[in-house]
Amino acid sequence: MDKEKKIYLIIIFGFLILTASYFLIYLQYQSDDGEEFNSDPENKSATGEITVKLIIDYGNGTKNIRDINLDALERTKSCTAFEILNSTHDLKSTYWASVDGMFIDCINDVCVNQSSGNYWFFFINGKLAQVGTDYYYLKDNDTIVMNYTGNIWF
Repeated sequence: MDKEKKIYLIIIFGFLILTASYFLIYLQYQSDDGEEFNSDPENKSATGEITVKLIIDYGNGTKNIRDINLDALERTKSCTAFEILNSTHDLKSTYWASVDGMFIDCINDVCVNQSSGNYWFFFINGKLAQVGTDYYYLKDNDTIVMNYTGNIWF
């Protein structure tokens, strides 16, 4: 095989590896059952009782875990993850117009630290969320995790 053909084969092989890697990363962040993340306020959770597990992971080994029961009689609409966080913890947030959403600055006085790179990351049922806390409407048996870390690739 001449040198030019070897170069083309290396380029094609590299392209195939990059494409496969992208596809695998894409699949990693999809919901296991193929269901899209719940960003629809007109979902069935507004009509019945739902139970949600809320985990605040401070990144230092300390976790605050709560099972929250939301009775339909106590609310008139679907409830977002942001509303639950705000009602159960000391939450500081900032509205960002550029993304039309809330950015979590602090939970219980543990605040974003740009110099160390630590931020609050939002997970839904074990997957990194594709929407913000204020756009995710809770469903029965959801597990919501707020993780304070600079490394989401654990």
